[in-house]
Amino acid sequence: SFFYRNTSNKIFLLNSTFGNSQYVNFSATETTGAEINATYQPINDWQIAVNGTYQNAILKDVAANSGISSNSIGLRIPNEPYLFANVISDYSVPIFPKSDGELKLRYSLNYIHSFLPTFEQSAHQSDIPTQTIHNLSTVWLAPKERWSVGLECRNIFNARAFDNFNVQKPGRSIYIKARLFLEKL
Repeated sequence: SFFYRNTSNKIFLLNSTFGNSQYVNFSATETTGAEINATYQPINDWQIAVNGTYQNAILKDVAANSGISSNSIGLRIPNEPYLFANVISDYSVPIFPKSDGELKLRYSLNYIHSFLPTFEQSAHQSDIPTQTIHNLSTVWLAPKERWSVGLECRNIFNARAFDNFNVQKPGRSIYIKARLFLEKL
């Protein structure tokens, strides 16, 4: 799919100097882009999904008292990734009949291309780097999905990951999740 968005008065959290940030009013922005999504099921118990997005958000006008230079008009909006993609592979292990429960495995890959945190790039400031994060999880679903237990490892290769403020996110992490579905008897 393709998209176009013409936005008026977009309130935006912009990184400032020395780790501070402020909300500014972008009087007009224009975003164009494309998204792609595909799903493939090679066998009954295995599904692969791929999606990707490219968006080009451009500053068209700024409020006079916003503190943003008019030289920034026509530039890409900072602190927003413009190219990102995901791959997800789900597999239901057919070791038990469905009436005895179900074991599911999931692998996911998240990609974010590098982007600028501010309009003006200075010598002491760097891009928010390209990030490729791999995750792996498994879940046991009890019969009729009355309860489940899951184990997830995020960022399995301990890659460096950053948020939109260029603050490093935690590395590899492991989560255990239990769920119990209660209903009236």
